[in-house]
Amino acid sequence: MAEDQASNVDLDENKFFTHLREIESAERRKDECVSGLRNARKLAQGAGVSLKEFDLIRKLNGFTRDELMSLINRLIQYAKYLRTPVIQQLEMFRPEEASEDEMLDEAYGKGVVAGKRGVETAANPWTLDNPLGQRWEAGRLDGAKLLQAA
Repeated sequence: MAEDQASNVDLDENKFFTHLREIESAERRKDECVSGLRNARKLAQGAGVSLKEFDLIRKLNGFTRDELMSLINRLIQYAKYLRTPVIQQLEMFRPEEASEDEMLDEAYGKGVVAGKRGVETAANPWTLDNPLGQRWEAGRLDGAKLLQAA
């Protein structure tokens, strides 16, 4: 079926080579990006960054507190299934619900990180009429100032 569709397309040699050049060019750019990424990771590792934990925290960075708590609870449950003793002990240290001040401090801290990363206001996970959104934005602005000062 795919062959029938391909044979019905008005394809000539010039179009074929145009697409071939575009694809090969994109592949070269991709290879350069992959090479740059590998070099950046090697530099980070050489500077003392543990890449396994670094990759994990980057994945978790966008999670809300509730999402992280849910994830941790699932990990503990799965660890029980696998009889992983060290993880099972984590149940003794489950964090309590955050106070409003802690939530505001957390929002500010996330904003600072966003500012240091060059993130724009539109990425604010809250609205600006929400105190958490206001604290995040204040943190983002402070983080951006730190980024500019560096």
